[in-house]
Amino acid sequence: MTAGLLLQSLNRVIDLEGARWAASVNRVPAPVIVVCLISLLAVVMVGYLYGLGDRRHPLSTVILAVAITAVLLVIIDLDRPQQGLIQVSQQPMIDLQNRFRTPAH
Repeated sequence: MTAGLLLQSLNRVIDLEGARWAASVNRVPAPVIVVCLISLLAVVMVGYLYGLGDRRHPLSTVILAVAITAVLLVIIDLDRPQQGLIQVSQQPMIDLQNRFRTPAH
């Protein structure tokens, strides 16, 4: 009974350590953050300018359209990890493969 509880606790600790390690290694790519910040700025600017005047400003509309298009392009680029501008690191998979190859102590 106690051995079973010990094994469950040990397995839980090992799983948590793996999750913590994966969270520290896997980060959102910088281009995604940049595109999101530009899009947020464009949306705020368009909303602010539309609230100030009685008519729409063509420049702000174009910037908003470009920002939304950029977000969609980033989503499409992330959907295809082997192609495109944003390359996702395969290091976590290589580390996992190396863990399987090394014998347990």
